[in-house]
Amino acid sequence: TIDPSDSRAIGFYAKLLHEHFGDVGLSDRYFRQAIKIDPTNMEAILGYAKFMEECRENDAMAEHYYHLAMKTDPSSGDALSQYAHFLQHRKRDYPGALKHYREAVDRCYEDAELHVDYGEFLSEVYTEYRELRNGEWQDSSMLAEEQYVQAIECAPSEVSYYVQLANFLTRKKRHKEAFKMYQTALTMDENNADTLGH
Repeated sequence: TIDPSDSRAIGFYAKLLHEHFGDVGLSDRYFRQAIKIDPTNMEAILGYAKFMEECRENDAMAEHYYHLAMKTDPSSGDALSQYAHFLQHRKRDYPGALKHYREAVDRCYEDAELHVDYGEFLSEVYTEYRELRNGEWQDSSMLAEEQYVQAIECAPSEVSYYVQLANFLTRKKRHKEAFKMYQTALTMDENNADTLGH
């Protein structure tokens, strides 16, 4: 039995109903209940934003709750990165997504998956972006590579990040560097299907 005053438990239950049982109506009800009990419950707010985006396909409400999350905790890298993802995939607002990815990376530098998401955004979506650093222009490809490398630095035992960097290098026709990176990944996990495919 869930404590009707426990916002975190109710929010978790709402997420469970949505992701594992597909009960949209009850999930919606419990997300709203969790936020009503504790308007600062970031997990429930972000969970409801994602629910609105992916399940209800209500972009206006999703954006409302992403903004609420960022207002509730301006230092939250999760809120910034999830909103950046929303802007990229749902709104196609690439300058807006860039702004929030950059802020998220600054605040959550140790989040390897965030570096990968930002790297993919720069290398595959916002390819015309350039940034002035120390008096020199760096294009989106250079900046993307930096993000993939930082992901590996944050999680050096995660094989998939080596594969993703290798894939990036392959797309850039830097085949010798890519081959070395694939070899590194295979050395770490010889049964990795993504690596064996190359």
